[in-house]
Amino acid sequence: MEDYELHNAREWDTDNKEPTPQALPRRGQRPNKPSRQSIPCLMDGDNNTTTIWRSRSDHRDSVRIPAALVLKERRHESIARKNGTFIFGQHRGGLHVFRTFGIKGAREAVAKTKQEIEQWIAVATSGQKSASSTNWAKPASLTPGKRDRAEREWKRDVKKHKFRQYPPPDMKIHVTGTFHWPADEYRPEEVLGTHYEALDPIRMECSCYVVFCKEDDLFHVMGEKKDVQMGLQRIRKILFQLAAWQMSVLRLCLLRWPKDLHKLPAKVYLQSYDCPTANVLYETGTKPAYSPRGCESEIMDITQITHARQMTENSAQLVKNAIMKTLPKLRYYRGNIYMRIRLGTFLVEEYMPPKDGLYELEEYKDMITKPQFRGLVTREFSDRSTKLSLLETLQSAADFVSPVDATINDLKEVLPFYATEFIFQDRQDRDFRLTVEWKKTSGGSAEDSLDVVSNKWTRVEKDADTATSILDISLTDLISGVAWQFDIKASPILDVNGLPPELERFEKKICHAPNILKSETMKDLFVKYANTHGLKSIQKHTLFRYNINDSDFTLELVRFEDGLHPPSLTPRGASKTTRTNEPRWGINVYRQEWDTMFVQNERLKIGLATDWKVDIATWFPPGFVDDRDGWDHLMHKLGQIENFVEVRSAQTV
Repeated sequence: MEDYELHNAREWDTDNKEPTPQALPRRGQRPNKPSRQSIPCLMDGDNNTTTIWRSRSDHRDSVRIPAALVLKERRHESIARKNGTFIFGQHRGGLHVFRTFGIKGAREAVAKTKQEIEQWIAVATSGQKSASSTNWAKPASLTPGKRDRAEREWKRDVKKHKFRQYPPPDMKIHVTGTFHWPADEYRPEEVLGTHYEALDPIRMECSCYVVFCKEDDLFHVMGEKKDVQMGLQRIRKILFQLAAWQMSVLRLCLLRWPKDLHKLPAKVYLQSYDCPTANVLYETGTKPAYSPRGCESEIMDITQITHARQMTENSAQLVKNAIMKTLPKLRYYRGNIYMRIRLGTFLVEEYMPPKDGLYELEEYKDMITKPQFRGLVTREFSDRSTKLSLLETLQSAADFVSPVDATINDLKEVLPFYATEFIFQDRQDRDFRLTVEWKKTSGGSAEDSLDVVSNKWTRVEKDADTATSILDISLTDLISGVAWQFDIKASPILDVNGLPPELERFEKKICHAPNILKSETMKDLFVKYANTHGLKSIQKHTLFRYNINDSDFTLELVRFEDGLHPPSLTPRGASKTTRTNEPRWGINVYRQEWDTMFVQNERLKIGLATDWKVDIATWFPPGFVDDRDGWDHLMHKLGQIENFVEVRSAQTV
């Protein structure tokens, strides 16, 4: 008998294409076994030379380095890493002038490492000028206090690193603890490294040896009693971190009705939606977009009105429960987390075509609960047909929003932020994303009145150019088509030291274009950057941020414009310039404290959890005046934003 979901998918497919089993897995089907690269426990695995050092094998050669250089620069470590060798020296007490380091690796690599280190020492300790003196400057002498502090840090560092090695055969063990690895889906050597090198921070911070017995699936933790207990607890929490990384997306499409509803639609139709247009250079076209709308409304009695309001409250409660159920798991997520509420238009993606162009209301409500159904909420608040300027609307809304900067009184004086996202192709399962943000400062010329706020590298999904969705829930009003999108997205930790050299050079050459402050037309350059192989797309943002009155939430008005970098092969005669989409305006709502709390996840170490609280008061605080609880207060404010924008835009049409 044919699979039920495959059969339904064929009926829903508007292009009449045969769906594949990979595109529509069965409910409850276990995910594919994760690869070593898909789990963010291991940032940089052992090489052959590190393996030799872990096993306490003898070094191939040694080099003597002045103690002042060791404590001041430690350039010898980067030289060894560049040549594929491993260098390490045991601490010796006293005021030694030189430190002896052993070098392990291939004979040629060891010889080259030693030669470069000796050149560095010669240049750094002499006053002569050489061709490489610009790279290896002579370090200043350490004061006695700084030298003692550096000496203590060096001693602690050496003591910590000794636990990365296998315990000596004749070592006396004080306490040995064991932890049974229970997860068959994740083999320790796959997610922690061949020599379980991802556990090195636990070894070093807990001052204990950690080895794995494959026959019994046991981790043996050896050291002092207190250190062993702490090490076992952190190894246990690694399983929670793996579970947090493998969370399935929680996706819901829900309905809501306005409070002043008097007529309930009996049927639903699909209305055409105007997506942002593009100056197409080499693209063949885009698929039509449709947004559901209610029609053939009937006047409701008091019972139907009560039922509609109760359904809206139930939908809001489902969103609340979903968020509060997801947040505890995110305490163990190691990576970048992004949580926002977006106001936009709901569009259907994968759906069952309506009969005669109409759905019955109950039929539509049943369809959006099916696992095959897919929908999305646009980044822009509305399409071109509204002809509204959100910026002008908010600049005249002093009774609803206020400037984030307390020194500004006039909403028209709020200075924008500028952000640009660059997406680069990568051969692995994810792409690179670089986000650069500038802030406009008052005064100064156009060339120097933008300050860089942040540069951030992250990993994004290969096809979607966005972070992985953890929570994707929409609350849609079928009367207006406006939806409230609740998003939680996450991406793994990215070690910037492992970026390809061409991307590092690209980041250093980025600067804003001088004419950005003169005009906001689509033809103006937003930033200047070098043409780099692998650049897929660019997205430009102009952001205005306001405080919502009587609230701890921030309203972010975003003007965005997408640009698609031309591929290496374009049709003959096509321009090589970047294709840009029509600019649109969007509305986001969030709390600044959300970003502050999620910073802990970016810095989270292996085997630990964040310390932020998981309760309604922390994430959704009540208003400053009304007596609603935090969640009801947020729902009330979202309704106010939607009504305010629609009323003001209707007055300007």
